[in-house]
Amino acid sequence: MREILLVEDSAVDAAQAKAALNALGIKNPIRHLLDGGEAMRFLMALADEPTPVPPSVIFLDVKLPWATGFEILRWMKSTSIFNQVLKVVISSLDDTTTIKDAYFVGANSFISKPISINELQELISTYPQYWTINGSARDTQVKL
Repeated sequence: MREILLVEDSAVDAAQAKAALNALGIKNPIRHLLDGGEAMRFLMALADEPTPVPPSVIFLDVKLPWATGFEILRWMKSTSIFNQVLKVVISSLDDTTTIKDAYFVGANSFISKPISINELQELISTYPQYWTINGSARDTQVKL
């Protein structure tokens, strides 16, 4: 089972995201990194492994210390092992420019903070192959 990478510098927002994933029955392990620098070091080390296993899903906040979510997405765009990873930008900045920029630099989806269970459920239903739900990687029947 591949993990979910959550890159979020706010402990409150990270706890809320984890709670929403758990409430929806997501069983993928969650790795929480606190800043963009830590995320870049982790992802670069992963890319250097002989047989890398990237996360299934990466949630990236836009405003992070040391490297922004957009900088991380730009780097991942040029690194082929991350082509099949679901990249989701999470941000309290939900203006049109920020959302367009997120997609331009490589995001597959954008969710406004605070993350609502309904938005997360829609994301899971749209991309069912990335999640392990109640033990099944393809179980798309999410129940609250």
